[in-house]
Parts: sequence; structure tokens; C-alpha cells
Amino acid sequence: MPVLEQLARRAFDGCRVLAAEPLGDGLRNSNFRLRLDAAPLPEIALRIYEHDPSLCQKEIDLGRLVAGAIRMAGSMASPFVS
Repeated sequence: MPVLEQLARRAFDGCRVLAAEPLGDGLRNSNFRLRLDAAPLPEIALRIYEHDPSLCQKEIDLGRLVAGAIRMAGSMASPFVS
């Protein structure tokens, strides 16, 4: 959990991960449900892209494109895209 803790602290100004649970069987990325001690939301889903960083940017761009047409969670990943 040290990597998840580091990502949560970076994204949510020093919060701690109280619990982490893997979600599903991602083929190209890893998904986790995190319970946090202090953040805008007490639980979040964290997706870690393990292969092609451009796929993360593509997902962010698609989310922005359809944001007004469908209901979807916001993305906190954009500041971490290289």
C-alpha cells in the first residue's frame, strides 16, 4: 500500500489511505477502491495506468468531450499525466 498512500497524499493534500481494495481484473491497468481519512470524498476509485501513458490522456480527453451528455465521475488524474 505504500504506492497507493503516496498517490493519495499527492492528490489530496496529505490524506492517509485507511483501506485499499483491488477492483476487478484490469487487463492494461490496476483499479483500487480507496477509503481516505480526509479528502473531498471519503471513498475514491484509483486507476493506475501501467503501460501507455497516452491512454490516460485519451480517457481524460474523452471524458471532457462527453461530460455534458452523460453522468460520470470526475478525473483527478490529469495533473499526473506526463
